[in-house]
Amino acid sequence: MEFHFAPSNVPKFIFLLALLIVTTNAQNDNLFSNICPKTKNPNSCLSLLKHDSRTNKATSVQTLGIGSLSMAMDQSILSMNLLDNLVRKTFLPDKEMYSYLNCRNYYKFALAKLSDAKKEFGGNKFSSARRNVAVVVKAAATCRRIGSPPPGIKSAIDMSETMFNIAYVIMQEADGKKI
Repeated sequence: MEFHFAPSNVPKFIFLLALLIVTTNAQNDNLFSNICPKTKNPNSCLSLLKHDSRTNKATSVQTLGIGSLSMAMDQSILSMNLLDNLVRKTFLPDKEMYSYLNCRNYYKFALAKLSDAKKEFGGNKFSSARRNVAVVVKAAATCRRIGSPPPGIKSAIDMSETMFNIAYVIMQEADGKKI
């Protein structure tokens, strides 16, 4: 079967392309509007998922889960690096130094657990992935114990908690649906 791309076919092609884009965006919006209200910060969830290239085209909980875990892993690395820089470049009293080092170690632990969760999720082991992310979410309180962190560290802690929570809600959704 031959297809000749004649000028009369251009409107049909544009219509089909537009239909594909609208359908994909509707699937994304439906998926995001199902997930984000279940998170602690629905507005941030919606914004983060819509604007990240790993999740903005997701049309299933499976692809959204892999993307959100990647985002959470990247946030762990960023937070860990910020804490490393702070500890190396700043003189801190022993008690504060211990808090920052403990928090940094938490992000190292979180990164390992999120990596395990991503492998399990990719292998359709949704319950195991959910349990790993649950451990990460609960351990986030470690960094909340820091009294008054500098603004950059506080932002990193806040964003990490948001990302971990989003990933956890998606893991719950996948585990509940058994996709």
